Amino acid sequence: MKHHGWRVKVLKGQGYILKFCLVLSAFLVFVTTPATLLCAPKSELEMKAVCILNFPVFVEWPGTAMSGTNNFLNICVLGGNPIFTVLDSLKEKECGVKMVKIRTVTETKELSACHILFIGSSDASQITPLLNQLMNKPVLTISDHESFDKNGGIIRFYIRDNVVKFKINNEAAKKAGLTISSQLLELAGGE
Repeated sequence: MKHHGWRVKVLKGQGYILKFCLVLSAFLVFVTTPATLLCAPKSELEMKAVCILNFPVFVEWPGTAMSGTNNFLNICVLGGNPIFTVLDSLKEKECGVKMVKIRTVTETKELSACHILFIGSSDASQITPLLNQLMNKPVLTISDHESFDKNGGIIRFYIRDNVVKFKINNEAAKKAGLTISSQLLELAGGE
């Protein structure tokens, strides 16, 4: 797989290769074995935030998606969703990358700067209009709304046996110009 955008720059720094491997290993263990929940984040919001912060390792954006963003990966949260605070507090711990910015967006014109957009279930009425606006644009859309992936969203969180899991709509990802690694696709579950 070719590497574009921010991931290549992350790996160029001294010590980042080790950090990348540790984060990748921790994420794979976290997602695949419920027993690791003893060491994993405890709240549902923390589990979702850790996943969101680690998804970019497995996603390739088109080279043009980084233009005009000063090589920052912008993770956007719609409105005042509480996951914003959790993402912001975990970004250094989980990513160890200064090239990630966590932002809130309240207006649709702000979406053009987003690489990842989280839309919470509390904003369900805005999902369809936002997905229509972002159609065919390189934005990894994520939500915990029950019909998100069926309506064209890319990643949907759900809970099974008190564990945060996710489904991937790979067709929607392809339409957005995103390439999701086979490793992440294999980790994605079905209900």
